[in-house]
Amino acid sequence: MGSFVKDSFYSFKVNKDFWLQLLVEGLAFAFIIFMIIGFGELLEMKAFEISQGQSVDQLKSVLLAGSADYNQVFLSNVKGFALLLTLGIVAVFLASVFIYSYAQAHIWHSLMGKKFSWNVMKKWIGMTFIVLLLCAVFVLFYFLTQVVMLFFPLDEGSALVVDRIITFLFVYGFVFVIPFLYYFFAHTGLVWKGIGDFFSYVNKKKMVFIKGYIFAVFVGVLIALVSSVIRASFQASFRALTAGLPLIMMIILLLWYFSWLRNYVYTVLAKMN
Repeated sequence: MGSFVKDSFYSFKVNKDFWLQLLVEGLAFAFIIFMIIGFGELLEMKAFEISQGQSVDQLKSVLLAGSADYNQVFLSNVKGFALLLTLGIVAVFLASVFIYSYAQAHIWHSLMGKKFSWNVMKKWIGMTFIVLLLCAVFVLFYFLTQVVMLFFPLDEGSALVVDRIITFLFVYGFVFVIPFLYYFFAHTGLVWKGIGDFFSYVNKKKMVFIKGYIFAVFVGVLIALVSSVIRASFQASFRALTAGLPLIMMIILLLWYFSWLRNYVYTVLAKMN
């Protein structure tokens, strides 16, 4: 117990490497966000060009009154927009996966003192797809719990509380598992071997895993409370400047939490392997 507590508090120790990891992950998410925003702006511009700023009802009237040639051109433009939308979504998704994978590869190689090589990028991209698959599994289980809750009649207030608790536990559970998966993958260099080692670790170190999860949830709740206090203070003092502050603050705190959680998991696991 003493060792666990010591490891837990040691994880709050930050150094140059911690801030570098935070910067790398922050830049990765910034690139992904700007890419998504840019693609959205492009779609909005193309949609405006096709519709000429007209509403749906106005477009219906124009198409009904328009010539066959005009309607053919309009249909061609719509097909082009649909193609742009489809290819754009695929391109943005794949680019996001690559950027996120590169950031994780760089961070974990640095954390473990290993030299990064482009030859391992395929495996890191594969690991990212595994994480996405795991996310889908978590979402599926979450919706299954929602279905099960329908068989337990609760008043509106109780149902809301139970729903919040379930959502909270699922989100933190998913976030907590991610750095474990990346740790074991980075440690072995093999995707499925790393996943197998993770489940073996959970089986052998159940109490450590559970205590670590509880501590991670505690820190997350603490950060959320601090965020609420700071946000309220900003809103009271700088009303005219608070339009984007809550979102910016949430992103910064999330990135800090992810970096701390990675450091925490690595600190606990490194002493046991």
